[in-house]
Amino acid sequence: DFLFFDDFIEKCEQAIEKIDARFRLQLNAEESDAGNHIQFESGNSHTGYEWLPTVHEAIKSNKVIHFSYENIYKQETKNYEAVPYLLKENRNQWYMIAWVISREEYLTFALDRISSITNTASRQKRRQDFHPELFLQHSIGIMKNEGKPSRVVLSVWSPYDKLIMLEP
Repeated sequence: DFLFFDDFIEKCEQAIEKIDARFRLQLNAEESDAGNHIQFESGNSHTGYEWLPTVHEAIKSNKVIHFSYENIYKQETKNYEAVPYLLKENRNQWYMIAWVISREEYLTFALDRISSITNTASRQKRRQDFHPELFLQHSIGIMKNEGKPSRVVLSVWSPYDKLIMLEP
């Protein structure tokens, strides 16, 4: 639990640093040409944040949730009954990893594709096979990777190697 709390604190500190940078640069809303000389990273979507408290409450209390989810690949919306186990932020978007009861497997859902969600009174015993620190250990991003990772040998010329080592 402390690992995830430390990550949360780090994300908060990064957000505060962004806000502090804007104040130090004395940027304001009236400065319409600010984007011509400074650009902050921002998320593509601001939807889905409204579901964070509902999902978080369900995780803490092992409650079953019902939600409608738009699958952008299949271009369809489906209803799910699931028990959420993890909220994960990746590249300024929030995701939920949940045990889907009808499919008997863990699936990852982007919160910005949920159109409605309901916490139920139904509780389910916490599964013992979900370990957040292991679930995404061999993945890039938020999708679980089945199997062992491949060994990749990468050769990088100097001075570019220093850039890679900044964020291995």
